[in-house]
Amino acid sequence: MNEVKKARQQLDARNGIQPAKARKTPKKWPKKKRTKAENTSVRHVPEPKRETIPGTRGGNPVQNRQRSAGAGKRVPSLDERQRAQQTVSARRRKKRKKNYILYYIILFLFIIVAGIILSLTVFFNIETINVEGSSRYTAEEIIEKSGLQTGDNLFRISTGDASERIISGFEYIDNVKIRRSFPNKLTIAVTEAKPVMSLSSGTSYYLVSDAGRILESGLAGPKENTFVVTGVDLNGYKNGDFISTDTSPEMETLHTINDICEEMSLAGLTRVDLNSIVDIRLYINDRIRVDIGSVTDLKYKLTFAREIIDGRIDKGEMGIVDVKQVGTAYFRPSGDLSISSSSAPDSSQNASSVSSSQPDSSQNATS
Repeated sequence: MNEVKKARQQLDARNGIQPAKARKTPKKWPKKKRTKAENTSVRHVPEPKRETIPGTRGGNPVQNRQRSAGAGKRVPSLDERQRAQQTVSARRRKKRKKNYILYYIILFLFIIVAGIILSLTVFFNIETINVEGSSRYTAEEIIEKSGLQTGDNLFRISTGDASERIISGFEYIDNVKIRRSFPNKLTIAVTEAKPVMSLSSGTSYYLVSDAGRILESGLAGPKENTFVVTGVDLNGYKNGDFISTDTSPEMETLHTINDICEEMSLAGLTRVDLNSIVDIRLYINDRIRVDIGSVTDLKYKLTFAREIIDGRIDKGEMGIVDVKQVGTAYFRPSGDLSISSSSAPDSSQNASSVSSSQPDSSQNATS
């Protein structure tokens, strides 16, 4: 009997069922003898019968019910409980990580906003303003015209507006670049206008820079050390204006000619005739006229023409060099450079010609 009881206790312990507490047997008190009068006055009520659940051993019915209910459930093993605890821990770590990420994002945004506010109010204020490239105007004049001053914030200033104010205020300035040097320095780099051409307009002349800006107007004659340009419409322009290629398309051709001449270091250019865009004429030292036609293959044409001028023509000789046709150059001596050379020279014109696919000064001229 003890072995059966021990086996049942082990089974209950394995299933997680606590053993039922043993009922304490009430103490038996000696019966009090009642008198006849008490027996007649007290009515005896029989104690109700206690119902027991089938399958119990007569112990506590509630504990027996719990024992029978828990007997059908499966108790999880130790490994399953550990895996469940690990899953819960992983979920908690994941949730904690998300909270940390959100916290760092908010902190990062706060730092950025604070940095921007401090940069626009406290830090990066201008302490030094330098001016470079100006010889005609003083640094104080340029800084005053720009509207910039020490104490301004480097981020809050508009460099474009300041550049426009400087250019519009000074006619002999073609371009302005403003550089920020952190933490507190500003540099204004000025490109002064260089007079290179005198544009003829009727009886007066306009002095124009290489950037196409009108520096002076109403001149009685061309400025010294500039070449004369004819054939450009300047109606409606005044001092300080940049000649637009939209209203004066010849200006784009003129820029191309000027850039290539500077690249080739072609010296002695005294006049450019743009009256016909397909019959452009360049004058070298007022003794050689170079007919280039259009600006197509301009660098090749000018290279060919320079070889003829330097190697085939005497220094005091006047004439016309025709390089309209690519690969062929003609020279015709002439004392009047204004005559037309629309047709190629023939044998009756006493002309020299050179034909080649590449410019070469070693080639012989034929008469």
